[in-house]
Amino acid sequence: MKYITTKAMISLIALTISLTSIDAGADDNSNPWIWMTGRWEIVDDGVYQGEVMWTKIENADALLGHYVWPDSSYSTEVAGWQSSRGVIVSTAYGSDGSFWNIEAQNVTADRIQGRMWNPVFEGMFQVTKESNDRMKRVFTGFDQDGNVKTVTGYFNRIE
Repeated sequence: MKYITTKAMISLIALTISLTSIDAGADDNSNPWIWMTGRWEIVDDGVYQGEVMWTKIENADALLGHYVWPDSSYSTEVAGWQSSRGVIVSTAYGSDGSFWNIEAQNVTADRIQGRMWNPVFEGMFQVTKESNDRMKRVFTGFDQDGNVKTVTGYFNRIE
C-alpha cells in the first residue's frame, strides 16, 4: 500500500509541474508544454522511484505521462488544463491496480498546488519548477491509517 501512495504522489507532482507552465494568454504558436516533455527520473529522499516519459497531446492543453516503476509495473496518466475552471486535473491508472486523481487550483508559471487522492493517501501537494531540468515536489496528507505523511522528492530530467 505504501508503494501505491508513493506512485500516486510522484505522478501528481510531475503532472502538477508540467501543467504549471500554462499561460492562458500564451501566443497560439507557443507550446507551453515543450519544456516538460522528455524522460525524467523520479527520486524521493535520495531513493530512486522510477521514470516518467512526458509527451504533449497534439492540439490539446494536456500531457500524457508513461511511468515505469522499479517493480516493472507501469502507470499511465492524463493531465490537462481546464481553462474555464482555471484548474489542472489529472487521472492515472497503474498495471498493478493503483490509481490516483489530482486537482490543482493554484497554478502559476513556476508552481502548482492542489489536492490529490487515491485509495491509500489523501492530501495536498506542491510542485515547484527549480529549472528546466529539475522540479521539487512535496506531498503532505494522511495515509489509510490516518497517519500524517510528508514526502519530498524531485523530478530530474534524463533527456
